[in-house]
Amino acid sequence: MTDSTCDPSQLASKTGDDATNEFATGKAVFYQNGSWAYADLIKAGMTDDQIGMMPIYIGVDGEENQGLCSGGENYWCVSSQASEDAQKATEDFMYWCVTSDTATSIIADKMGLTAPFKSAKDTTNVFSQQAVAMAKDGKKTVAWDFVYIPSEEWKKNLKQALIAYAADNSKWDGVKNAFVDGWKTEKAASE
Repeated sequence: MTDSTCDPSQLASKTGDDATNEFATGKAVFYQNGSWAYADLIKAGMTDDQIGMMPIYIGVDGEENQGLCSGGENYWCVSSQASEDAQKATEDFMYWCVTSDTATSIIADKMGLTAPFKSAKDTTNVFSQQAVAMAKDGKKTVAWDFVYIPSEEWKKNLKQALIAYAADNSKWDGVKNAFVDGWKTEKAASE
């Protein structure tokens, strides 16, 4: 936090747009985000040769073979509570999304995503291209942890503990307790 773009006590008031703008204008050298940020950075005036991604290193053995984090917490689903017509329409739409030239172009070019289907168009998103290149070079993709997080309450409590720590560096035990004890409590509640 000593090299932050703002006073640590102000972190809670910062937004994703602030982070994008600070990075795009050169105020920040690094910024943690995902391939979905590509369009925002291009819109902010950056070019492919000005941006890149790198793995998040934390100092553990073997991470030199680590690629980028990949995955998400969102899934395509068909509601069993919807009418048969609505279910069929949803299935048809999902099929269109992965087979249509129009849809795969939107996914690749406008959304900047990599679709794992043979008929999908390759993305122009340099971040996604870098992730694919790392995987082809044998770097191990690291799965995001979203599906393992026990609850939204755990995330909320950890966020509050991190904000308190940023405002006053003497409260690291609060972060540790929110993470460890909060995980244990929320995990038990979800079982």
